[in-house]
Amino acid sequence: MALSAASASAQAALPSFETTRLYSEADFAATIRPYTEAIARNANDAQAHHWLGIAYLHIAKLRWLGLASFGQDALARAISSLERAMRQRPRLATLMPLLDAYMMAGDMDKWRVAIDRSFTLAPPLPLK
Repeated sequence: MALSAASASAQAALPSFETTRLYSEADFAATIRPYTEAIARNANDAQAHHWLGIAYLHIAKLRWLGLASFGQDALARAISSLERAMRQRPRLATLMPLLDAYMMAGDMDKWRVAIDRSFTLAPPLPLK
């Protein structure tokens, strides 16, 4: 019982990734370290995969804008981490950036499947 509480506490302690700033390669590596360390401890840590995917998606967008010279494989890494997070803990907060990543990659087949899945994850809209 104490082990699962400790695991939950470690997962809750992960910082969110800041998507409003530019990163140097060294700053980025330091910023994603808590996520990669959490994944090294537990390969199925959905929260760590979520934030790692968000981080790599951010770098992919910065590269696309010409604002980052590193992270050539960032988009593929973002998709991999976000897909892993969705397998472990499906939620709309992870699916939405995954949709962005699929769109950036030009993978419209996966994008369509994910859009269909979003309807099952989204709360129903109130009818008035």
